[in-house]
Amino acid sequence: YCLKTRKSSLSALSFHYGHLNETITYKGYYEPIQRLADEVESMAHSATVDFFVSRSEGKVVLGNMAEAVDSFLEDNNLNSIEDIRVLRMKVKDIVIAHDIRIYFNDFGNCLISVAPMESRCQQAAGGASWMLRRPNYMTRNIKMCGGCNCFLLDATHRPYYEWRAEKWREAAKDPTNRVAVSSFQQSQAIVRFFKSKP
Repeated sequence: YCLKTRKSSLSALSFHYGHLNETITYKGYYEPIQRLADEVESMAHSATVDFFVSRSEGKVVLGNMAEAVDSFLEDNNLNSIEDIRVLRMKVKDIVIAHDIRIYFNDFGNCLISVAPMESRCQQAAGGASWMLRRPNYMTRNIKMCGGCNCFLLDATHRPYYEWRAEKWREAAKDPTNRVAVSSFQQSQAIVRFFKSKP
């Protein structure tokens, strides 16, 4: 962590751990962690590319970011590309050039990297900024995400909402329990929407 935030602390860390020289510290601590971080980022970019490729094949999306995703595909003429390999390469080039990253979750996807100033979780944590391009996992929750302009759902999230509807079913029978009724109805509406789509 120290080396990732400030590489100039290499000498102090090497001395602290009692290593013979700084090379041992660098090769033993920084390089493996950096390699792992690079692999995680590569997988995240790959998943983002997969998402846009599947969306261009007609996958239905729902949420405040759905219109922006459609515009992204139209503006870059991705809907007209029929060869899947060419489409993947074009999407990959755009995703890497613009550093687009989708944060996947059971209950929905976060496209904060596209519109960081719209992030409700970062606003709740003290203020959104162009520097804060990752969700704030300490403040966010499903209700906050549902109203956020960075939020997006697709059919892969249907199992979560089926589980959530079942979880709230009993509690929602009491009409005075507004949280349970709201959560149950919201989950049912999302499940119905994705059941009606091919």
